[in-house]
Amino acid sequence: MKLGGDEGRVHSRTIYVGQKSCPPNEAFIPPKFCDNRIVSSKYTVWNFLPKNLFEQFRRIANFYFLIIFLVQVRNNL
Repeated sequence: MKLGGDEGRVHSRTIYVGQKSCPPNEAFIPPKFCDNRIVSSKYTVWNFLPKNLFEQFRRIANFYFLIIFLVQVRNNL
């Protein structure tokens, strides 16, 4: 059973991806591509403490409890 439009189609083909012919007297040097790594981490080793402190103390409640803690520690000395 033939479907309409199949008469002119070629049923097999060969596709070469990334194949580049190189002259025999030259060495093939593969092209350098840009780094496509995705970094989705919020912190690194170097910025963990500053960013974490900023994230914690930008909330007013956390800053309030820090002040209460410091007052209590000072009174106990």
